[in-house]
Amino acid sequence: MLHSLEISELIVVCHHAIADGISGAYLIRDILLALAVPSVILQPLPMPRSLEELMLGKADATLPDCPVALQTSDFKPPETSSLSRLLAGSLTPETTSRLISRCRQEQTSVHAAICAAFLLAIVRQSDSKQEQTLKCLTPINLQKRFISVTDAQFSLCLTAAMTLHALTPDTNVWAVARSVKQQLNPAMETEQVMTAIQQLQAWMSENPSATEVWQGFIEQYGCDIVVTNLGRLAIPQQFGQLHLRGIYGPSVMPSRDDGRLLGVATVG
Repeated sequence: MLHSLEISELIVVCHHAIADGISGAYLIRDILLALAVPSVILQPLPMPRSLEELMLGKADATLPDCPVALQTSDFKPPETSSLSRLLAGSLTPETTSRLISRCRQEQTSVHAAICAAFLLAIVRQSDSKQEQTLKCLTPINLQKRFISVTDAQFSLCLTAAMTLHALTPDTNVWAVARSVKQQLNPAMETEQVMTAIQQLQAWMSENPSATEVWQGFIEQYGCDIVVTNLGRLAIPQQFGQLHLRGIYGPSVMPSRDDGRLLGVATVG
């Protein structure tokens, strides 16, 4: 907690093996509630269910079992040589409203527009005027697909979809935004989401080594930018005398030196 008389910054750090961005937002909510309204008794959350348990009855195919005995290994992921940097910013409610309106007019989504803007920013930072193909990774929240709003859990419950874009500095941002949305739409269908999970589960059931898992992760999810958007969070802004002005994140430590991640959250 970075505290001052009028405003404070609450920094929450979780290991990604046990929590996703939505879980972090719920944790912030509960911390603020406990601080501002100590008379409220927060009930312990149940043990989170695995994706296999959540998908029972949801998928037609039977998922293979995970290996009983995992391979042991001294493998360590390569260390990055650069320091991570975190920049935070926000849009005013008025700007947000105008952005939503323009996205509707352009037949795209706010998330796609954000992806497009930052993809073009990467291209325009380059001295080259030649066409570049960039990859953008979008995490997909699975909690709302498998868990009711009142049964939300603190866990890692997501998958991801990749979009590819051939860009030049002069490419129109709204054309890119429409391309992002068009590529994401089929990838976010429940059937496609479950197929991706089943393929990953089938691969893990073969008991790959730690090195193979790391290489597979890089091959599957290596990209030029990750845009993780929590959407409009269903949490209050007022906690007793405390007011939640904004949530900056989520942010994840990159797995490579030139990794870029943009975290987006909307409150209010």
